Parts: sequence; C-alpha cells; structure tokens
Amino acid sequence: MEYFEKPVTDVEKKIATLLEKMAYAFSTHNSDLLHEILSENSTLAVMVDKEKILDKNGYIDYMSEAMRKIRIISYRDVLMRIINKDEATLCCWCFISFYGKISPLVTQRYFKCRREGDTWRIVEAQYIK
Repeated sequence: MEYFEKPVTDVEKKIATLLEKMAYAFSTHNSDLLHEILSENSTLAVMVDKEKILDKNGYIDYMSEAMRKIRIISYRDVLMRIINKDEATLCCWCFISFYGKISPLVTQRYFKCRREGDTWRIVEAQYIK
C-alpha cells in the first residue's frame, strides 16, 4: 500500500485498514473478509462491466469466483479525504496481477467509506473513468 499522505490519526489508520484488508482478501481468496469490510447497503462496480453495480452479496458472490484468478492486488497513490466524522473517501490506482499473465491490470478506483457504529466500512466502490 502506497499513500500520497500516510495515515497518521487513529481515524485515518482505521480507514486505511479497509483497503489493506480488501487487498489481503483478494490476494488470499478470502471472501469472508469482504463481508467484514463492506457495508450491508454497499454498492460496488465490477471490473468486467464497470457500469454494472452490485450490492454486497452480489459483489461477494461475483468476486468469490473472480478472485481465484488473482495472484496479488495492490493499491498505490492512495489519497484519503475525511469528509466529516462519519464519512471519508479514498482514491487510488489499483494494480491486479493475475495468474498466467505478465502485465498487471491497472485501474483507478474510488471508495466511499462510512462509520457504522464504531466500525468503518466501504459503502461504495467505483471505477474512475
């Protein structure tokens, strides 16, 4: 994980763990971890059809199959912005290396995060066009 501005406050560090856990979930093919970091009401774009938006369960079902092809995923140039005490955004470059492929797939991602109780979760994930 590479940041434009390294998280320093407790809130920033908690939000940063969302992307770290997401990268770990994809790299270890652990769909259960996605349940932990995604909000029940989340909406997430999928890589194959960036216009297709799935809910949490649809996204996890889709990615459970897709993540078997992923060797490693990393996020770079992460830019975090705290909107208020309960909302934040993350923008970054996403590098996905697949088994059997030499070059990684590179995309720009946008994540909206929200505090639910004491826990931060991802409520929206989009591709930046």
